Amino acid sequence: MNVSGLILDPFEWETIAYDELITIIKSDGCISSTNDFGKEMEAGLELRSSFFSSEISFSLSNVSIEDLEVEVLNAMGQMVISKKVEQKNYNTISTNKLSNGIYFLSFVKDRNRYSVRIIKQ
Repeated sequence: MNVSGLILDPFEWETIAYDELITIIKSDGCISSTNDFGKEMEAGLELRSSFFSSEISFSLSNVSIEDLEVEVLNAMGQMVISKKVEQKNYNTISTNKLSNGIYFLSFVKDRNRYSVRIIKQ
């Protein structure tokens, strides 16, 4: 996985490039997507909060979960958690072993990636 252009200034845009797909994440949590998968995820992802402590909770509506993986990436773009999404409603990921800081919740399907910035407190 190639990660480029990561900017952690809270007043700037954060851009993460994965192969051909570019996901742009503004510091306020707004997301701009570059393909149909990103638009589907943007419309269907319900993240309980972008701030978390012991677990990340999310639901998916109008999103196919077939072959959908969810990953948690640290600020350096390294995968620290990975699992298959097995249901649409109320998914949780335990984050007890993660240090406080900035992470990205990333959904991957067929070489497409959709990412949301999250913060462990």
